[in-house]
Amino acid sequence: MEADFRFDSHLHNGDPLTSRTIRVPAGRPTRGTPPFSWEESAMDAIAVNRYDKWNDWSIAGMLVAWERYNGLGYRQYGILSPYVWACTDLYARGRYVADGRFEANAESRQCGRSGNAQGTIATGLVSPPAGPK
Repeated sequence: MEADFRFDSHLHNGDPLTSRTIRVPAGRPTRGTPPFSWEESAMDAIAVNRYDKWNDWSIAGMLVAWERYNGLGYRQYGILSPYVWACTDLYARGRYVADGRFEANAESRQCGRSGNAQGTIATGLVSPPAGPK
């Protein structure tokens, strides 16, 4: 979501690949010299969040990973994370706004990862993950 499916932006936060990230997490990737390729940046984003060690790529496991990636802060407000659930019937409103403040009536302007995944699976761009073995 951070990069809006753009491959000229850091996966971490959507900053341009022409330099290290400015927004949180700032200064990524720590290795290499800009400009970065999307693959270099993506590998760093995956490693810094330890998803290279994650081993549950079932749909349920991905939902957990996506929520962890964006943060668990929505739980204290009793709503499902818009990062995961926006554009589904499981999310209506409530989100953190630009200054990091939670606003109960603010609505996400982006579809969450579950909707994005459902759409890419429905169009045949990706296959659904295999269930647990």
